[in-house]
Amino acid sequence: MNRNRILLLGIAVLSMLMLAWQQSRDDSTLDDELLFPGLKENLDQLERVEIKTAGESITFVHEDKGWGVAEKDLYPVKFSSMAKLLESLSKAKLIEKKTAKPENFSTLALADMGEEAGSGTLVSGFAADYSFTILVGKSAGNRNGNFVRRPQENQTWLTDKSIDLEKSASAWLDPVIINIDSDQVDKVVLFDASGAVQVSAERVEGQENLVVQNLPPGRSLSYPSVANELARSLVNVRLTDVSPHDTNKWLSSQQAEYHLTDSRVITASAVELEEKKWLHVSMSSQAEVENSTVLEQHLANWDYQVADHVFNDFTKNLEDMLAEPSADKEPSADKEPSADKEPSAVPNREPSAAP
Repeated sequence: MNRNRILLLGIAVLSMLMLAWQQSRDDSTLDDELLFPGLKENLDQLERVEIKTAGESITFVHEDKGWGVAEKDLYPVKFSSMAKLLESLSKAKLIEKKTAKPENFSTLALADMGEEAGSGTLVSGFAADYSFTILVGKSAGNRNGNFVRRPQENQTWLTDKSIDLEKSASAWLDPVIINIDSDQVDKVVLFDASGAVQVSAERVEGQENLVVQNLPPGRSLSYPSVANELARSLVNVRLTDVSPHDTNKWLSSQQAEYHLTDSRVITASAVELEEKKWLHVSMSSQAEVENSTVLEQHLANWDYQVADHVFNDFTKNLEDMLAEPSADKEPSADKEPSADKEPSAVPNREPSAAP
């Protein structure tokens, strides 16, 4: 009898230990539980990814050419940002349970989308036979990771990886419009809105710097290499926003022509509209250049909003490049003395006698 009691007591203690262990496992780290267990295997099949906040919706669409931003007429996504997002979602693990009380969701920025204050950012992905969705909240402060919650569930979690989400469509755009090294530029010609040449500078054999061809008589450059800055205008040119090309936007624009060593000619038009600075870049080629056709078509399709300093590179005038006129030159002998100076003294002469 005592033996049976001891056996039953042992079973009861073991059951309590198992229950405690399970409780401890549920409430502590879950190192082996992925946020989306099937996402890694389905990354190549994703057709659409959406990011929704209380104020904006961003949609990425996957086509043959890669990912594009639907709200920006499928302009290409910045590859590194998209790759980082998909990697973090596919590798993130749930490592710690947090609050399950709806009244605390807004504190972690995990309230439902309909609640503007403290709303989470809803991230969803769709493939033919797979989909995922998650609410992403605040980062974990000094720790890596974000607070997340599955929609329709009250349990919140901390992930082991940060999930970085830009909240505007323009922030996801591939920012580089064109990137051509200055050594590839042989000649630069800048025109004003009327088509008149403002600056013409080109490489001359034996000269270290670009030579300005229309330097006014008696004037000099502010420093010998100032014209080289014109050739650097095409290096890593970046946008802040983009829109489909509209020919009406460019009726009174300034233009800059860049003649390259491989016979391509880059034409950049610049115009300011409603306090926004815009560029349109086109390319023509008289030689077979690898991938030039693809780049030409891409550039021709878009108008680019740019920062002020980028815009200024394409709208310089000659006076911007010249030194101040010298002020120490003596006036010519045949010039009359200025009105604010006393005439020099001359000896009194008697009038000549009349013949």
